[in-house]
Amino acid sequence: MSRNPLNALQRYPKQSLIVFAIATGMGVGQYFWATYLTTYFQIQNGASATTAMTVGIITLILYTIAQPVAGLISDRYGRKPCMYVFGIGTIVVTPFLLSITSSNFAVLICIQLVGLLLLSFCTSITSAVMVENFPPHVRVSGLGFPYSLSVAIFGGTVPLVATALANSGYSQYFPWYIVATAVVTLVGAISVPETFRSDISGEES
Repeated sequence: MSRNPLNALQRYPKQSLIVFAIATGMGVGQYFWATYLTTYFQIQNGASATTAMTVGIITLILYTIAQPVAGLISDRYGRKPCMYVFGIGTIVVTPFLLSITSSNFAVLICIQLVGLLLLSFCTSITSAVMVENFPPHVRVSGLGFPYSLSVAIFGGTVPLVATALANSGYSQYFPWYIVATAVVTLVGAISVPETFRSDISGEES
Protein backbone atom coordinates (compact mmCIF):
# COMPACT_ATOMS: atom_id res chain seq x y z
CA MET A 1 0.00 0.00 0.00
CA SER A 2 1.33 3.44 -0.92
CA ARG A 3 1.68 5.60 2.19
CA ASN A 4 1.30 8.91 0.35
CA PRO A 5 -2.11 9.41 -1.28
CA LEU A 6 -0.72 12.20 -3.45
CA ASN A 7 1.66 9.72 -5.07
CA ALA A 8 -1.32 7.63 -6.14
CA LEU A 9 -3.03 10.78 -7.40
CA GLN A 10 0.00 11.66 -9.53
CA ARG A 11 0.47 8.14 -10.88
CA TYR A 12 -3.20 7.43 -11.54
CA PRO A 13 -4.88 10.75 -12.37
CA LYS A 14 -7.59 9.20 -14.56
CA GLN A 15 -8.60 6.69 -11.90
CA SER A 16 -8.61 9.46 -9.30
CA LEU A 17 -10.88 11.62 -11.44
CA ILE A 18 -13.24 8.69 -11.94
CA VAL A 19 -13.46 8.17 -8.17
CA PHE A 20 -14.08 11.89 -7.66
CA ALA A 21 -16.85 11.85 -10.29
CA ILE A 22 -18.57 8.74 -8.95
CA ALA A 23 -18.44 10.03 -5.38
CA THR A 24 -19.97 13.37 -6.40
CA GLY A 25 -23.48 12.22 -7.26
CA MET A 26 -23.34 9.41 -4.73
CA GLY A 27 -22.41 11.80 -1.91
CA VAL A 28 -25.08 14.33 -2.82
CA GLY A 29 -27.66 11.59 -3.22
CA GLN A 30 -26.77 10.00 0.10
CA TYR A 31 -26.88 13.25 2.04
CA PHE A 32 -30.09 14.41 0.38
CA TRP A 33 -32.29 11.33 0.02
CA ALA A 34 -31.18 9.66 3.26
CA THR A 35 -30.59 12.65 5.53
CA TYR A 36 -31.68 16.13 4.46
CA LEU A 37 -34.99 15.12 2.88
CA THR A 38 -36.61 15.02 6.33
CA THR A 39 -35.91 18.74 6.69
CA TYR A 40 -36.76 19.39 3.03
CA PHE A 41 -40.22 17.88 3.47
CA GLN A 42 -40.90 20.21 6.38
CA ILE A 43 -39.70 23.33 4.55
CA GLN A 44 -40.93 22.71 1.01
CA ASN A 45 -43.92 20.39 1.52
CA GLY A 46 -45.17 21.72 4.83
CA ALA A 47 -45.01 18.31 6.50
CA SER A 48 -44.89 18.08 10.27
CA ALA A 49 -41.66 16.97 11.92
CA THR A 50 -43.34 13.77 13.10
CA THR A 51 -44.60 12.92 9.63
CA ALA A 52 -41.27 13.68 7.95
CA MET A 53 -39.28 11.64 10.47
CA THR A 54 -41.69 8.71 10.32
CA VAL A 55 -41.42 8.71 6.53
CA GLY A 56 -37.65 8.75 6.88
CA ILE A 57 -37.56 5.82 9.29
CA ILE A 58 -39.80 3.64 7.13
CA THR A 59 -38.03 4.40 3.86
CA LEU A 60 -34.54 4.01 5.35
CA ILE A 61 -35.48 0.54 6.61
CA LEU A 62 -36.60 -0.37 3.10
CA TYR A 63 -33.44 1.24 1.69
CA THR A 64 -31.33 -0.97 3.97
CA ILE A 65 -33.13 -4.05 2.67
CA ALA A 66 -32.62 -2.88 -0.92
CA GLN A 67 -28.82 -2.62 -0.53
CA PRO A 68 -27.98 -6.34 -0.73
CA VAL A 69 -30.57 -6.83 -3.46
CA ALA A 70 -28.91 -4.15 -5.58
CA GLY A 71 -25.55 -5.75 -4.80
CA LEU A 72 -26.80 -9.11 -6.06
CA ILE A 73 -28.06 -7.46 -9.24
CA SER A 74 -24.60 -5.95 -9.69
CA ASP A 75 -22.97 -9.37 -9.27
CA ARG A 76 -25.33 -10.75 -11.91
CA TYR A 77 -25.32 -7.98 -14.51
CA GLY A 78 -22.29 -5.82 -13.70
CA ARG A 79 -21.30 -2.67 -11.87
CA LYS A 80 -21.78 -0.27 -14.76
CA PRO A 81 -25.44 -1.11 -15.52
CA CYS A 82 -26.31 -0.49 -11.86
CA MET A 83 -24.49 2.84 -11.92
CA TYR A 84 -26.43 3.72 -15.07
CA VAL A 85 -29.71 2.94 -13.31
CA PHE A 86 -28.76 5.34 -10.53
CA GLY A 87 -27.45 8.09 -12.82
CA ILE A 88 -30.13 8.04 -15.49
CA GLY A 89 -32.92 7.37 -13.01
CA THR A 90 -31.88 10.26 -10.78
CA ILE A 91 -31.61 12.61 -13.75
CA VAL A 92 -35.05 11.66 -15.04
CA VAL A 93 -37.15 11.50 -11.87
CA THR A 94 -35.63 14.03 -9.45
CA PRO A 95 -37.16 17.20 -10.99
CA PHE A 96 -40.57 15.52 -11.02
CA LEU A 97 -40.34 14.10 -7.49
CA LEU A 98 -39.22 17.40 -5.98
CA SER A 99 -41.90 19.36 -7.84
CA ILE A 100 -44.54 17.55 -5.77
CA THR A 101 -45.61 19.81 -2.90
CA SER A 102 -48.06 17.47 -1.18
CA SER A 103 -47.58 16.72 2.51
CA ASN A 104 -49.64 13.52 2.28
CA PHE A 105 -47.94 10.68 4.16
CA ALA A 106 -48.20 8.13 1.35
CA VAL A 107 -46.97 10.64 -1.23
CA LEU A 108 -43.93 11.49 0.89
CA ILE A 109 -43.20 7.77 1.31
CA CYS A 110 -43.24 7.34 -2.46
CA ILE A 111 -40.99 10.35 -3.08
CA GLN A 112 -38.31 9.29 -0.63
CA LEU A 113 -38.54 5.59 -1.45
CA VAL A 114 -38.04 6.13 -5.19
CA GLY A 115 -35.01 8.32 -4.53
CA LEU A 116 -33.51 5.83 -2.09
CA LEU A 117 -34.14 2.80 -4.30
CA LEU A 118 -32.30 4.51 -7.15
CA LEU A 119 -29.54 5.48 -4.74
CA SER A 120 -29.15 1.86 -3.59
CA PHE A 121 -27.93 0.91 -7.07
CA CYS A 122 -24.99 3.22 -6.43
CA THR A 123 -24.27 3.01 -2.71
CA SER A 124 -24.42 -0.79 -2.61
CA ILE A 125 -21.49 -1.10 -5.02
CA THR A 126 -19.63 2.21 -4.86
CA SER A 127 -16.85 0.89 -2.64
CA ALA A 128 -16.24 -2.06 -4.95
CA VAL A 129 -16.39 0.08 -8.09
CA MET A 130 -13.91 2.64 -6.81
CA VAL A 131 -11.50 0.14 -5.24
CA GLU A 132 -11.45 -2.06 -8.35
CA ASN A 133 -10.53 1.05 -10.33
CA PHE A 134 -6.98 0.98 -8.89
CA PRO A 135 -4.15 -1.59 -8.88
CA PRO A 136 -4.01 -3.59 -5.63
CA HIS A 137 -1.00 -1.81 -4.11
CA VAL A 138 -2.59 1.65 -4.19
CA ARG A 139 -6.26 0.88 -3.65
CA VAL A 140 -6.56 2.35 -0.17
CA SER A 141 -4.40 5.43 -0.72
CA GLY A 142 -5.66 5.97 -4.27
CA LEU A 143 -9.30 5.88 -3.23
CA GLY A 144 -9.06 7.91 -0.04
CA PHE A 145 -8.13 11.38 -1.23
CA PRO A 146 -10.41 11.90 -4.27
CA TYR A 147 -13.34 10.22 -2.51
CA SER A 148 -13.01 12.29 0.67
CA LEU A 149 -12.52 15.50 -1.29
CA SER A 150 -15.61 14.93 -3.43
CA VAL A 151 -17.85 13.97 -0.52
CA ALA A 152 -16.64 16.95 1.52
CA ILE A 153 -17.20 19.45 -1.30
CA PHE A 154 -20.50 18.16 -2.65
CA GLY A 155 -22.10 15.70 -0.24
CA GLY A 156 -21.39 17.53 2.97
CA THR A 157 -22.62 20.85 1.62
CA VAL A 158 -26.09 19.66 0.54
CA PRO A 159 -27.89 21.40 3.45
CA LEU A 160 -25.87 24.57 2.84
CA VAL A 161 -26.70 24.66 -0.88
CA ALA A 162 -30.38 23.88 -0.31
CA THR A 163 -30.71 26.49 2.42
CA ALA A 164 -28.84 29.14 0.44
CA LEU A 165 -31.07 28.62 -2.60
CA ALA A 166 -34.22 28.68 -0.45
CA ASN A 167 -33.17 31.87 1.34
CA SER A 168 -32.40 33.51 -2.01
CA GLY A 169 -35.77 32.56 -3.48
CA TYR A 170 -34.29 30.02 -5.90
CA SER A 171 -35.31 26.77 -4.24
CA GLN A 172 -36.78 25.58 -7.55
CA TYR A 173 -33.24 25.16 -8.85
CA PHE A 174 -32.10 22.75 -6.14
CA PRO A 175 -33.39 19.61 -7.95
CA TRP A 176 -31.20 20.59 -10.88
CA TYR A 177 -28.18 20.67 -8.58
CA ILE A 178 -28.89 17.02 -7.76
CA VAL A 179 -29.34 16.30 -11.47
CA ALA A 180 -26.02 17.97 -12.32
CA THR A 181 -24.12 15.89 -9.78
CA ALA A 182 -25.82 12.73 -11.06
CA VAL A 183 -24.58 13.62 -14.55
CA VAL A 184 -21.04 13.83 -13.17
CA THR A 185 -21.42 10.38 -11.60
CA LEU A 186 -22.86 9.01 -14.83
CA VAL A 187 -19.78 10.24 -16.70
CA GLY A 188 -17.62 8.48 -14.11
CA ALA A 189 -19.66 5.29 -14.51
CA ILE A 190 -19.21 5.40 -18.28
CA SER A 191 -15.46 5.90 -17.86
CA VAL A 192 -14.76 3.24 -15.22
CA PRO A 193 -13.81 -0.24 -16.49
CA GLU A 194 -16.21 -3.10 -15.83
CA THR A 195 -14.53 -5.50 -13.40
CA PHE A 196 -17.26 -7.65 -11.90
CA ARG A 197 -16.07 -10.75 -13.78
CA SER A 198 -12.40 -9.85 -13.88
CA ASP A 199 -9.56 -11.17 -11.74
CA ILE A 200 -8.47 -8.06 -9.85
CA SER A 201 -6.27 -9.79 -7.27
CA GLY A 202 -3.00 -9.74 -9.17
CA GLU A 203 -0.29 -7.17 -8.71
CA GLU A 204 0.28 -4.55 -11.36
CA SER A 205 2.74 -5.76 -13.96
